[in-house]
Amino acid sequence: MLKFMNGRNICKTIVLGVEVILKILTFNGVYLPGYKAGGPIRSLANLASHLKDDIELYILTRDRDAGDTEPYENIEFNKWVKLTNEHVFYQKEKEMSIFTLRRIINCNDYHGVLLNGILSEYTIRYLLLRRLKLIKSKPTIIMPHGDLSRGALSLKNKKKSIYLKIAKILGLYDGLVWLATSDSEKNDTLKVFGRKDIVTIPNLPYHSSQNGNDFINIKEKGNLDVIYISRITKVKNLLFALKVLNDVKGYVNFNIYGPISDNDYWNSCQKFISSMNRNIKVKYHGSLPHEKVKLVFKRSDVLLLPTLGENYGHVIVEALSVGVPVIISDQTPWRNLSLRNAGWDIPLENENGYANAIQTLVDMDKEEFLKFKFGAKKYLKEVQKVSETKEAYTKLFKETYTS
Repeated sequence: MLKFMNGRNICKTIVLGVEVILKILTFNGVYLPGYKAGGPIRSLANLASHLKDDIELYILTRDRDAGDTEPYENIEFNKWVKLTNEHVFYQKEKEMSIFTLRRIINCNDYHGVLLNGILSEYTIRYLLLRRLKLIKSKPTIIMPHGDLSRGALSLKNKKKSIYLKIAKILGLYDGLVWLATSDSEKNDTLKVFGRKDIVTIPNLPYHSSQNGNDFINIKEKGNLDVIYISRITKVKNLLFALKVLNDVKGYVNFNIYGPISDNDYWNSCQKFISSMNRNIKVKYHGSLPHEKVKLVFKRSDVLLLPTLGENYGHVIVEALSVGVPVIISDQTPWRNLSLRNAGWDIPLENENGYANAIQTLVDMDKEEFLKFKFGAKKYLKEVQKVSETKEAYTKLFKETYTS
C-alpha cells in the first residue's frame, strides 16, 4: 500500500496491491516545466525517462522556476501529479517548511530516498530530520551534483566551510550511500569527506541526444557563430569567455542564453561588452527553454563554456550530440577533445589557448569545419555507454533500496 499527501487530507491511499517497481523519493528545488536551474533538472528527468520500467520517482519541488516570483500556470499544487515518467509534488512557496517536509516523508511509503546536492535546502532539512530521528529511516543515496568542486566551494567559501564542519561534527552525512557522476567528482568528495566507498556512475543523457546529422549552420571562412548556454554566474565564467573572444580576429557573433543568477557579475560582463572590439558582436537573449536548445545549437558553430567546474555538463553533451564542437575548461569529465576533432578542453590558466582555439575555428572553411562537426558526434557516441549506465543505476538502486 502506498499513501500520499493530498491537501489537508494528509494521507490518501491511491495505489493498492503488490509493489514491483522501486518507489524513490527525491527532492529538487526546481523541476519541469522549470528550466532555469539547469543540469539537476535534466539529470532527474533523464533518470526517470531511462529507468521508467524499473523505478518510479516521486519528486518534491517548488511551485515555480528558479528566480521567478510567480508560480507555474496550469499546475496543481500541494498534491502528487503524474507526469510522463514521474510523480511530482509542487509545493507552494508559503508552505515550505521543515515540518511540512516531515509530514510528506512520514505519511508515504517509499523504498528509499535520493538526495540531489550536498548543500541544497531540501537536502539539509532532510538530513536534520534524519539525524533527529523525526522521520522514518530509509536507505538514502546522495549525489553531490558538483557542490564539492573547487569552483563551487570557492564561492561563499567561508559560509560553506563553516556548514560542512558543523555537519561533520553532527554526523549529518553518516550512513549515506555516495554516488558521484565522474572520477573528478569522486575525488572532490574524497577530499572533503574522506569517503572511499563512493560509487561512480555517469549521468544519463537526454533520450534523443544522438539522433540525426541535420546541420543547419553553414560556416564561412573568417566568420564564427559562438554560443553560451548556462546560468550567468561566476562559476560558469562568462566574463572570461568575453575576454578571450576580444583577442580574436575575424567576425564573431556571440549569442548568450541563460538566466541571470548574479546581477553584480552580469553588470561586470555588460561593462566589458561595451568596450569590446567591433568585430565581436554580442547579444543576450535571456533564458532558453529546453525544447529550443537543440534548434539554437544547430544554428551555431561552437559552444564556449570555460566553466570553473561541472560534474557532468548537460549543455556540453547536447552540443556534441548535434555536431557542435565545444571549447571548455579542463574542469569537466569531457577530456581529450582536440584528439578527436570534437573541440578543446583547456586549463583556465591558459587564456591564450582559448583565443587560439577560437581563432583556429574562425579561419576554417566549410570543409575543414565539417570534420569538427562530425568529430563532435563521433566523440560523444564513443564515450557514452547508455545501456551499461542504465544497468549500473538499476543495480545500485536495487542493492541499496531492497537490502
